[in-house]
Amino acid sequence: MKKVFLAVAAFSCCAGSAFAENVEGTFTAVSECDAYQSFNKGTNPGKVKVKPGVTYEAEEINKAGDWNWIRVDMEGAVPNLRWVSKECGTANIKSEVKDDSVTDTTANGGSKKKKCSTPNQHDSYVMAMTWQPGFCEHPPHNDKPECSALEQGKLSVAHLTLHGLWPNKKECGTRYGNCGSAPLELEEDTLTMLAPWMPNCYFADPVCKFAEYEWKKHGTCQERDDDAYFKLAVDILQRVDTSEIGKYLKDNIGEMISVDAYRKHIEQTMGKDVADRMLLVCPKGQKGYLQEIRLQLPKDIVVADDISKMLAGANTFGGNFSSGCNNEIHIERSGRD
Repeated sequence: MKKVFLAVAAFSCCAGSAFAENVEGTFTAVSECDAYQSFNKGTNPGKVKVKPGVTYEAEEINKAGDWNWIRVDMEGAVPNLRWVSKECGTANIKSEVKDDSVTDTTANGGSKKKKCSTPNQHDSYVMAMTWQPGFCEHPPHNDKPECSALEQGKLSVAHLTLHGLWPNKKECGTRYGNCGSAPLELEEDTLTMLAPWMPNCYFADPVCKFAEYEWKKHGTCQERDDDAYFKLAVDILQRVDTSEIGKYLKDNIGEMISVDAYRKHIEQTMGKDVADRMLLVCPKGQKGYLQEIRLQLPKDIVVADDISKMLAGANTFGGNFSSGCNNEIHIERSGRD
């Protein structure tokens, strides 16, 4: 069968310095500034800009000491790693070079190897599922093509959608990723199956940018090929969406729900073990809107209609059932509510 080639754009640091340094932390923009693939060359594919008030994951600074450029992860941009002027915001970072949990010194020359970018070192998974209307309603996502289509009534989504299936490594936390350079080459039937569950793929002309981003950052860290990886993710998602997790949301579209009542419902219908491995996520600065649901999964995933069996043995969220949410949250519908 013919492959649909989704090339992963080459990343170019182009810092103009041999002293670029890996960092861990965040960068919060205070101004709208260009986000460069190469700040030396002034290249900015897609004319991407950071948005005031938005916090980005920091990856590198251009040199040790008195640095003036920071490389951040901009989800959805191609390439996603971009250089932003230090003057554009506030950084909260620490160096990885001095942190043994994320770096390793080889015996033959002191070169550094990221332990958190080595494939097949994961010990668990997190399944991240989006409530698309809640994701699309709020900046910086509302200018994405699938979000514009929702707002204009050209696309309607009333089910959970796929953010990603994330391999996790305990010592790395959320920084385990970007483990390889294998391009994304999805079979046509995989792309067709994926599109309703990852609506950005309806706009795959020629690139399903979000699938490309998720493959590069997360998919390359596990052993399955790209087709198997996305088919597994959709299989899990469909079962969760038809379970009480998804049904409760669909029964309350357009309404306000109580976070405590939602947890109680999951405990009563699916068991406390499921509720302990489930997390509601609301957007930054918008605590009253559901954006995402995450589930903890074990390393060896056994897909099952019984969600409690599929999650058995997985990590928990440490007693948390929501992140950044008010006790009352809105389950938005497609278009204008």
